[in-house]
Amino acid sequence: MDSAAVKRRLACIITDAPHHVVIETHTPSVLPKKLISKCVVLQCQTHVLFDRLTERGYTPRKREENVQAEIMQVVLEEAHERVGAKRVLCMQNDTKEDLILNLKAIQRLLK
Repeated sequence: MDSAAVKRRLACIITDAPHHVVIETHTPSVLPKKLISKCVVLQCQTHVLFDRLTERGYTPRKREENVQAEIMQVVLEEAHERVGAKRVLCMQNDTKEDLILNLKAIQRLLK
């Protein structure tokens, strides 16, 4: 992936957007730092993640990589480094109820 090209494209999208833009990524390093007001990191318990990835047909190797990344909080650390800890909001996302609560919280952030 050409991270610089992704950053430039995202910067154009964010700058040209009339409203807030929500970007979903597992790679916070591609976010244009100065244009990000909030970064939401969704986390889940490793057994929940493992089961989700199994249901989606991930290989054992990919499941292990993802579970290890969750244990080591790779995405959270990258988000802190990229946009600063004050702009990062971490949310637990284990259940459908968590998902609904998280969506409502994100909607409030966007108002």
